[in-house]
Amino acid sequence: MTILTLKEVFLEDSEMNEVAVSPEEAESGNLAIFLVRQPGAFMAVIYNPNEFDEYITNPGHDDRFIKGMIRSYKNEYCLAYEVKTVAALRGYGPMLYQLLSSRIGWIVSDRREVTEMAENIWKWMYNHPQVWMKEKLMEVNEAKTPLDYRYKWLKTNPSFNKMVGLNETTRKLLAEKHNISVKEINDIIVKTAEKFFDKRFF
Repeated sequence: MTILTLKEVFLEDSEMNEVAVSPEEAESGNLAIFLVRQPGAFMAVIYNPNEFDEYITNPGHDDRFIKGMIRSYKNEYCLAYEVKTVAALRGYGPMLYQLLSSRIGWIVSDRREVTEMAENIWKWMYNHPQVWMKEKLMEVNEAKTPLDYRYKWLKTNPSFNKMVGLNETTRKLLAEKHNISVKEINDIIVKTAEKFFDKRFF
């Protein structure tokens, strides 16, 4: 699968709709969702359990089992979770934002710096009020760009819950198969997702 940056994935609205992988498609592809919730922080990773099994068997294998990752931190002032890092294979980016908001509610762009790549997805949210609710940030006197709002995904999707459930089953089975702890399985997913991001943006 071709690896693209967010800028390449989110160039045009029509193109985004065409290439975006839906939760239903991800579920039918037997993908799993790994979630890490800590006080004031939330991370999600979409991965392929079968390819993850191969990766554990052969640690020198590439990170292709990771399909996308997103990390956010609670911004008390904006009353939303601030998206800090996102990386995805082609088509998985939109679903990461939907997944994040479906789990923690309001999300907002990085308040310090937003790359051109990331700005495109916020523009897409702004232009789709039928699925993304938006509210002007209190810190903004007059909203001038899509980054002056916080957003919430309006849909519920049972596919997310099914993929989260598959993750729970996968981690237990692979821990038993490879004679390691579930915590070690968790650490492998997180560390590989972080490397997945670093390889694409640094």
